[in-house]
Amino acid sequence: MNEANGDELGRFRREIDRIDSELARLLAERQSVSERIGHLKTDDADVLRPGREAEILRRLVKELAGRVEPAAVLRIWREILAASARAQTPVCAAVCAPTGEREVWHLARDHFGGVTPLQRVDRPPQALRALFDDSAQVAVLPPPTDDLSWWTGLIESVPRLHVVARLPFGVQQQGESADYVEAFVVGRMLPDASGDDLSLVAINAAGSLSRGRLKELLAEVGLEATSRAATRPPASQEAWHLMEVDGYLDLEDQRLVELRHRFPREVERCVRVGAYARPLQLDEH
Repeated sequence: MNEANGDELGRFRREIDRIDSELARLLAERQSVSERIGHLKTDDADVLRPGREAEILRRLVKELAGRVEPAAVLRIWREILAASARAQTPVCAAVCAPTGEREVWHLARDHFGGVTPLQRVDRPPQALRALFDDSAQVAVLPPPTDDLSWWTGLIESVPRLHVVARLPFGVQQQGESADYVEAFVVGRMLPDASGDDLSLVAINAAGSLSRGRLKELLAEVGLEATSRAATRPPASQEAWHLMEVDGYLDLEDQRLVELRHRFPREVERCVRVGAYARPLQLDEH
């Protein structure tokens, strides 16, 4: 390296040092604002706002498009958002990750940051129980299936529990492949809309009603849906279906009311059990 190049390299390094110091100052300022926000909130459940976080991340990915890789933006700001939440109230997540199964654990760690305490449990009921005894503020669970029906416990829970996030938030196009791993975050807070969302609705329907027919009935009232899971209690003439519906639905969405009224023989009850931001397709940015 010649002397001229060495001088220029030194100037660039000093510029990087200056920028790092400015970033550190801004990060401390952001943390201070987060602490002040925490003093204004009277309910710890209000601290975790997955929808608001998704809105922030979408905006930043868009603003930095072509300059910083979207996956890097999400990783950096997930740590910042986790630190912000911890500045307002203690946060712990109960993670259903049996020994030897690391996928859900890794998703939880990536989402809640490297310092947030994670409590490992073996079964979904243990994770949900942690929300009732206040040993955790959120539970991270494997995706619902016909055999893994933890979601039915949200229908009558007191206090009410809700699915508030789906992990990971950033996905590649190949996320639809067989090795795609996801998880769901449950908490006592109400889901908050992000501007581009999906909702989970538990529907009590006649046992003879197929998933395809239920999807058609939902379309009749203006709801586009995908079946996530179904379960039928022993000796019951009815089944519970878990449907992922396009858009953010309120607890008493009128389209769900209309569904029951128009098809009373097929649909007995509809309960919104969660809502969350639609995953961000990273390869589109």
